[in-house]
Amino acid sequence: MKRLLIAAALLAGVSFAAMAQDIDRFFANDKARKQLNLTDQEVQALRKAWDDTHQKLKIAKADRDLKAAELKRLLLENPVDMNAVQKSLREAMDVEYAIRLAQIELAVKMKDILGDKRWADVQRYLRGLRMRLHSPDRDGRGPNRRNAPRNSPPPSGD
Repeated sequence: MKRLLIAAALLAGVSFAAMAQDIDRFFANDKARKQLNLTDQEVQALRKAWDDTHQKLKIAKADRDLKAAELKRLLLENPVDMNAVQKSLREAMDVEYAIRLAQIELAVKMKDILGDKRWADVQRYLRGLRMRLHSPDRDGRGPNRRNAPRNSPPPSGD
C-alpha cells in the first residue's frame, strides 16, 4: 500500500512537470495567445499566478526528493526501523499534500482570472499541445518534435 502511494505521488509529480514545460511554451507563444483571445492583462495575471506558485512548487519538490531519499536510506538499514520509516513516510506525504494543494490553488487562480469557459479552453489547448509534443512520431521512435510548432485552436463549444 505504501509503495502504491509513493508511486502515485511520483507519477503525479511527473505529470505536473510536463504541464510546467507546456505552460512555459504557452506563455512564449503569441499565436496561442491570439487563438485563445487572451488580453495582455490576462496573460500578465496568469503569468504572475504561475510564477508565484511555480517557485513554491520547486522548493516543495526539492523537499519531496529529500524525503524520498531519506525513506530509501531508512529502508536499506538492517534491521529496518519501522517507526522511523512511518515518520519519514508521513513527512513525505505532508510534502506531497502541499504540492497538490499549491497546484489546485494555481488552477483556481487561473480559473478566476479567465472564467470557467475560457479556462476550459486553455486546458484543452495545453492538453492538445502536450499530446502533440509527447506522442511518438510516425516511426514510433519517441516524442513527435516535428509537430511541436503546430497549434490548433481549441474547440469553441458554441
